Amino acid sequence: MKITGITTHPVGNRWKNWLFVRVDTDEGIHGLGEGSLNGFCRTVEAAVRELEPMVIGRDPFATESLVLHLARDLYSEGGQIHGAAMAAIEIACWDIKGKALGVPIYELLGGLVRERVPVYANGWYQVERSPDAFARAALDVVASGHRALKFDPFGAAWRTLTRREQDDSIDIVAAVRDAVGSEVDLMIEGHNRFSPSTAIAISTRLAEYRPAWFEEPVPHQNVAAMVHDLIARLDQRAQAVAARRAIGRHDPRRDPRADGRHLPGARAQPRSVDRHRRARDGRD
Repeated sequence: MKITGITTHPVGNRWKNWLFVRVDTDEGIHGLGEGSLNGFCRTVEAAVRELEPMVIGRDPFATESLVLHLARDLYSEGGQIHGAAMAAIEIACWDIKGKALGVPIYELLGGLVRERVPVYANGWYQVERSPDAFARAALDVVASGHRALKFDPFGAAWRTLTRREQDDSIDIVAAVRDAVGSEVDLMIEGHNRFSPSTAIAISTRLAEYRPAWFEEPVPHQNVAAMVHDLIARLDQRAQAVAARRAIGRHDPRRDPRADGRHLPGARAQPRSVDRHRRARDGRD
């Protein structure tokens, strides 16, 4: 079996456009794949067309070899555009395999694991940026049967948030949580745009509303920022635990240093945190 051609099919959507591809073969079997990438539908489409000559005549069953060829043999790095185009072609090849063998693709990837897969709703919050509007929209989504909602409450913020902007964002999360109750999962989207210090401040305030996750609070390609964020969170937790232990040993009502700043052990850090700090500072 050989690949004979690829056609692209952009599909309009009010939130963001989708890009589907069809890979055809000389045996009449075709596969479908998706390469959607937010605002870059046409750009990924062009990348698929650029990659097409590299896959004509190749065996769609040799998926790993084909993907390595597309990734390695261009001698350039095309980032997310390149990755989305390759993914669309690869998915279509897996679809071809499943059709040719007469089995669902999951049978080729280790077999069925579960009968049902939980999903979350996204893109539902194209409304006025206010707590009431978000809450009403969230109720509509839950009424449709969803039990998990992902959303970005931060507006157009970039890197930092003023106190007012942070309060407004947290108010939106609080309103959604209050509207849908405690049994619905909330996923908070950061769109990888905050500084480590802002991400830490936001995550501390979000904890009260028990989000399932805080997605991409810092740029995902900035590993140092993610490590900094992790260490800071470990520090905060360690300080909180140490402070609770110190207060447990010393009753502030009887201690003349009642504000707790001088309580013995109040700044004690677990060894694991100390190791993280040494690694961060290059002392290990």
